[in-house]
Amino acid sequence: MTSTVTEEMDVISCSFQVVIRFPHTMSARVTAIITCLISTLGLMTSVSCNTLFILAFVRTRELRTYANLFLVSLSCTDFLVGSIVEPLYIARQALALSGTDDCGVWVAYLTMALFCTGASFLNLTLLSCERYVAIFSPMNYMRLVTKPRVLSIIGGVWLAWVTLTCVRFAGIPNRIVYLICFAVIGSCYAITAFVYFFIFREARRHHRQIVSEQRNYVTHSPSAARETKLAKTMAYIFGALLICYTPGMAILLIRTIKGDTPQLLYNFYPWAENLIFLNSSLNPIIYCWRNREIRRAVFRVINPLTSQICHRSIGSPINVGYIAEGRTKSPKTEHGTWITRTGAQDSPVMKDIESFISSL
Repeated sequence: MTSTVTEEMDVISCSFQVVIRFPHTMSARVTAIITCLISTLGLMTSVSCNTLFILAFVRTRELRTYANLFLVSLSCTDFLVGSIVEPLYIARQALALSGTDDCGVWVAYLTMALFCTGASFLNLTLLSCERYVAIFSPMNYMRLVTKPRVLSIIGGVWLAWVTLTCVRFAGIPNRIVYLICFAVIGSCYAITAFVYFFIFREARRHHRQIVSEQRNYVTHSPSAARETKLAKTMAYIFGALLICYTPGMAILLIRTIKGDTPQLLYNFYPWAENLIFLNSSLNPIIYCWRNREIRRAVFRVINPLTSQICHRSIGSPINVGYIAEGRTKSPKTEHGTWITRTGAQDSPVMKDIESFISSL
């Protein structure tokens, strides 16, 4: 390992990593147990929320935009965190509590954690750059941001980070790998912060313009408001990522420069790791909170029947007379839409409606 490990420490050598054995102190045990419970809840939330978002994107044509392609790429990294990284973390802590040293679990966890962390930062940077082009160069957006170009960029980012993650198996020292990762992630921080500085400045200008136009009874452009709202959504995602990842990156930097200690590795770093895991659950929640189309698409995935009933009740008035007469077809009329009884006549809602009609 690149960081300094004193001879007094009980260590094991696992491929590219020298690992300090679990100290089996009371604080380390309590930390391991609590963080495992938190990770168990977190992986269920992360996997379920990101799966719903991905399914909503696949099944809803309106969501298949270029901006949402970057969101899907970010959601895939979050799904990997919940489905692979967190189970490996729980397995690592459980083995440590039982006094078992499994290098395979350690190496798999460290590799996947590094990959998913870096991929999230890179995807977030791509999102911010896409928003910058959409807001500041809307006339050239369709020419610059095309589907083949977006897919090529996403594929290139994933391939580059997979290569960087696996290069440590070639014998390159961990210090060099970590310094490269810090340089890439630091660049992502700087680029994203720089881009959002100008995006927020433009959003405030749009807001002042909208307020001025409303005072003069002039309608504002819906597209400008939509782009500004989406930019704010990306800013919430960046803020959540910044809050969740900063403690872990700071501790990892300390470990790289000054070396590992049992207290740092098993008492403090697990909490920072779980804060990183939390970000994988926050991102899809932010999508649904800030975007009405995504929220509706997710609800359609959760309950297609309920979504269909709500869509019909909102989209067209219900002619109760047709229900009472027991019509089975649903032709469109000027006054309403007939409701088909096939597949819905046994539902509690239809029975309540019919009993109410019969009592009139």
